[in-house]
Amino acid sequence: MTTWFDSVFRISTQFTESGIGMMDAAMQTMQSAIGRLTGVTPAERRGFAGLDLSDPRQLLTLPLQLPLSLGTMATKLSLQMLHSASKAPLSAATSAATAAVPTQHMGETVSTFTLPDLRGAQRTLSSFLEGKKGLVVLFWSETCSHCQRYDPYLNAFAARHPDIGLVAVASRQGEGSEQIRATAAARHLTFPILHDASGVVARQWCTQQTPRAFLLNPELRLMYRGAIDNFKYPEDPDYQAYLEPAIEALLASRPIERAETASFGCAIQSVYYVLPKPLTSGSQGASSQP
Repeated sequence: MTTWFDSVFRISTQFTESGIGMMDAAMQTMQSAIGRLTGVTPAERRGFAGLDLSDPRQLLTLPLQLPLSLGTMATKLSLQMLHSASKAPLSAATSAATAAVPTQHMGETVSTFTLPDLRGAQRTLSSFLEGKKGLVVLFWSETCSHCQRYDPYLNAFAARHPDIGLVAVASRQGEGSEQIRATAAARHLTFPILHDASGVVARQWCTQQTPRAFLLNPELRLMYRGAIDNFKYPEDPDYQAYLEPAIEALLASRPIERAETASFGCAIQSVYYVLPKPLTSGSQGASSQP
């Protein structure tokens, strides 16, 4: 199977070979012009960088010939390096980049996990399904304002849906356990929160931003994935809920009409987190994910 590396290599090689051809043609044209101007036919004998130094008068043309000659040498060297790279084994970084991207399909069993809660106790995904008819897994962030607006909804979730479990997974890069605990206490959060410090669970679940909700049936099959709503408040005339209708359909054993929606929120991993501190004084942006 052709990989992205093969395609990039092929295109790079074609551009490089075209560049060599154009430079060689330009050099030949330049030497012919020099021959007509000086009356000296270019000789087979060459000097540094392939320049024709058979006649001292041609030294006057070095400012014209030298850039083309050096450019040809550099382009040929690049082509040789490309050919060498195509024959060499892929590096660990390249192999990781070309590795299969995790996939998650509607109706299939999701990948399970075990993560610590805010007290440090290890909890399994299935433990939140005990005695329940379904489970909502919400990728969440304590610093994300888009998550904060759902605090009342999430705190009241257990009372509203006693037959549906709920667990939030804090996967955003840079958020420590102590920070999450302090935020949970300050905002009086009552729903369970697990800490995915490495972000590996978020990657396995194809999640790039918070909040992002997943509704599972008792067999851990994916029934809904996406946003909680259209990011408007319930009193807004254009408000549209997404997660609630999916839960109602699951409990009523009806097909979920809209099983997937685009989610919107804060990036779990962003270039913001790897920039030098002086460059990160601005506000953090939001991202969307299908």
